[in-house]
Amino acid sequence: AGRRAGRRSPARVRALKAALRSGLESLIMASAEHGAEQVIARWRDHPSGRQVLAGVDADLAHVSPELSRRVTRAVSSWQDHVQELIRTEGVTKRSVAKLVSFDTEAVSLVLMIGLLGYGTSDVAVEGGNSAVPQRLLKALFGAESLRGMGAKARADLRSRIGMLFDEEAIRFGQVLDSAGIPDETVPVQLYQATYNLEVAR
Repeated sequence: AGRRAGRRSPARVRALKAALRSGLESLIMASAEHGAEQVIARWRDHPSGRQVLAGVDADLAHVSPELSRRVTRAVSSWQDHVQELIRTEGVTKRSVAKLVSFDTEAVSLVLMIGLLGYGTSDVAVEGGNSAVPQRLLKALFGAESLRGMGAKARADLRSRIGMLFDEEAIRFGQVLDSAGIPDETVPVQLYQATYNLEVAR
């Protein structure tokens, strides 16, 4: 029975990792789609914008075909980064003894759950039944180490998402360039403003 349980555990970890990855990918894709729609809507509210859109493919109001693949790669890389944070920064003298019975991948998933479940820049470390993942991590690493890892993991995720959205925004600048409108920063600003709003939630 023990051996069967041992074989089942990695499968559960893989399933949870895949579920978190899928959920985060869906959130990023939805935010990107919303951003594209908002840019087009704002262009349509302006006479010059409507002129630009007259000769533009309707697909511009949606995410690019390549975004899904790029998002999958970015989220997977972020998950690996979080696991590496647990392995290299979370293992202090205080926590080594406690970590020996934990798999670093499983612990990294607990950290991801905590990060994705809170809208603040730091990982919550106390209070409420919803803080169970944080209480577990705090017991392993201590509050200061947990905050540090949480801040780094969140900053890394924001950076990866930011690069994805920057690449998406290029399409709008190219449209303006083709139309002879010099200010390519306008669509980028609009797109990133929507991105920042979505990520801040």
